[in-house]
Amino acid sequence: MSLWLIIIGMGLVTFATRASFIFLPPHTRIPKGLQRSLKYVAAAVLPALIVPDVLFHGNAGNLPFEAARLVAALIATLVAWRTQNMLATIAAGMATLFLLKLLPLQ
Repeated sequence: MSLWLIIIGMGLVTFATRASFIFLPPHTRIPKGLQRSLKYVAAAVLPALIVPDVLFHGNAGNLPFEAARLVAALIATLVAWRTQNMLATIAAGMATLFLLKLLPLQ
């Protein structure tokens, strides 16, 4: 029962935060601190989604594949840092993972 209460509570909080921007009166000003912090949400969410998948993937014990994922993620990070191009970052990470999976490492 407590699991359902947690899920319902999380849904209500999510709905309330999204609806607050819709139902606020038009003349309401969002505080500057909140505006500044909202700029960093995307930059915080993307690593939060990617890092667990890279580090804690379901292939536990398959060390070459886990290492390949980590190397591909590091190369993608380097490409993102140098180029700041999302398409180049995705292509570099996927190409690196594909090439490393082709190597007979076992």
